[in-house]
Amino acid sequence: MLPRLSSIIAGFLFFPALVESAAIVQKVAGIPLGFEQNRGQAPAPARYLVRARNAGLYLTADSVHISPMQVGFRFVSAGSSPVETPSEPLPGVVNIFRGSAASSWQTRVPRYGRVEFGQLYPGVSVAYTVRDGQVICHIMLEPGADLGGVTMEALGVQSISSGTGTSLYLMFSRLVAYSLNGLTASVTDPSGTVSVLARFRLIAGNRFQIELDAPALDSRREVQFAVLSSASHGDFKDVVAGLSDNIYVAGATDALGVGATPDSVTALDPALEICSWTSPMPTACSDAFVAKFDTAGKLAWISYFHGIRDDEITQVKRDSSENIYVTGGTASYDFPVTPGALQPSYGGPTPPFKNDVPTP
Repeated sequence: MLPRLSSIIAGFLFFPALVESAAIVQKVAGIPLGFEQNRGQAPAPARYLVRARNAGLYLTADSVHISPMQVGFRFVSAGSSPVETPSEPLPGVVNIFRGSAASSWQTRVPRYGRVEFGQLYPGVSVAYTVRDGQVICHIMLEPGADLGGVTMEALGVQSISSGTGTSLYLMFSRLVAYSLNGLTASVTDPSGTVSVLARFRLIAGNRFQIELDAPALDSRREVQFAVLSSASHGDFKDVVAGLSDNIYVAGATDALGVGATPDSVTALDPALEICSWTSPMPTACSDAFVAKFDTAGKLAWISYFHGIRDDEITQVKRDSSENIYVTGGTASYDFPVTPGALQPSYGGPTPPFKNDVPTP
């Protein structure tokens, strides 16, 4: 396929030497985690999404969904209209070119380091942050709020286990499908903030709560645990350095291949496909991407090109007018194309494609 998308962005010089390419990759260190605002690139219930290595995360107002494992958890009987507040804007914007309909493409989607859903229960707010390659869930209680009133339910699994109490395991038969780890808690009063012991407590029907050794109902309390651990996402297939030390990388990621099985209760997008299943864990389809980093190694923008099956970029180049071009392969019958493409439709197993990279 040969989409002819026009753009003029910063030019670059190509460094073919493996050592120099390795140095560039080390500088950028991967695509950093962040909460990508949903502007139509994900199903409507999702408010934000996180692209990680070999996994993805969707946030709704009262739930967390992990792909491609099709598991997650929700806050039971949470309020219907929590106050949603994104904060801590992150460098870089996201562009998504999915499918053959240009009307479904999104550009300049912002990313954040923190998203809060205020008053999910009376006096209880829930926030999610990115920190050291992890997505952390924070349950924050005002004085007088009762943590015992906060119940969560595991989704998409057969059973749950609490292990030592500071981790929660979501199980398929005897296989751990996913885990929530590193449970900690703190209490804040006029004298300061102190750590207290916390543990997951299992109740009926795959539901669970969190207990504190010191309830401290008259103080502010915060409970936190990791819901996703991944330093970055994607495999770099090609790297180039720009004039002014800008850096461009390209490759493939299988972060958000959410699919559905007939009994999947956490699938947000039944139209998408899982590329393969092993018993019982699925493997997501890969998406092609190209990204630009600034001179400090911070993400400037990242663009995804993908359809319903596997796609990847294997090379990134420039022409004398400093336009960026990428080449790769696709197995998607709906890979994004524009009018005038030499091959506007799918041509068999993993045909090559060539794209101009559109202006972010």
